[in-house]
Amino acid sequence: MPPLSSSSLAFPHAHVDPYLAARAFRTQTTNLVVASHYYFRTTGPSPGHVVARAAPDESDSSSKSSDAAPEPPKWWMTDVPDNVRRVTSVQELVDELQESAENDQLVVFECFAPWCGSCKALFHKLKKICKENDDVKFVLLNFEDNRKLAKGLGIKVLPYFHFYRGSDGKVEEMTASISKIQRIKDAIVRHKSPRCYLPTSSIQPFVREYPDVQPSAVNAARETSMV
Repeated sequence: MPPLSSSSLAFPHAHVDPYLAARAFRTQTTNLVVASHYYFRTTGPSPGHVVARAAPDESDSSSKSSDAAPEPPKWWMTDVPDNVRRVTSVQELVDELQESAENDQLVVFECFAPWCGSCKALFHKLKKICKENDDVKFVLLNFEDNRKLAKGLGIKVLPYFHFYRGSDGKVEEMTASISKIQRIKDAIVRHKSPRCYLPTSSIQPFVREYPDVQPSAVNAARETSMV
């Protein structure tokens, strides 16, 4: 018995032998016969009536995916107080420290990682500490994006904290968890107490691990003087 001709399926409303059509359709588990880019299925009262339908437009699925809900904000970017900064290089860290050193402001530096469960749990409590100490600057470094800098700072566990104060530079460092959050609170009280200080523009080094990195303002002034 000759197979069902594809030419008989290429045109809508083409009529074929009912026996052949029924046999062809029974071989398909979904009762569909696919030829080229068209789907054929039996419709209407006549078992041999074949109708061609265009294949679904793939752009429909892409448009639906593009209309998907936007990705929610990262946990370390949500509801962050105004006195929190993020740095991505040693230069940015030095500039933040230099800015605070001019006013003898305490800086709490934290290195965290997005996949660190302890970091995430602690951060929600840390934001409350930031709001309670609006005279303190908090600086965040994402370990995942700045591995080289984190290792250069000697960071081996997460989360990890450095405390910087004016001309003294780094005054303390520690690791902490949500169960030891009191250690952070005590260090802030210990290092942010009021004191008399003499402003200076020659505080060096700002980051002991990178003694050659100077504030951007110092570099700009040096370049200007050389012109």
